[in-house]
Amino acid sequence: MKTAIIFDCEFLCLEGSQRRYWCAAHDPDPVIAQIGAARLGLEGDFPVLGTHKAYITPIDRFGERYA
Repeated sequence: MKTAIIFDCEFLCLEGSQRRYWCAAHDPDPVIAQIGAARLGLEGDFPVLGTHKAYITPIDRFGERYA
């Protein structure tokens, strides 16, 4: 059976930063906090064949952990 993986990333960011494309002087770098994924079958009723959720320890551009 052919399959597809659909994923979603949750980011830590300031409110409105996405509208500003993370370009305002006070916007920190966007960092991923969580990834979710689902594996779907591409035949019949598109069954969910598996799921995965991962929490990420955010690291900034200098290699330091976010507080």
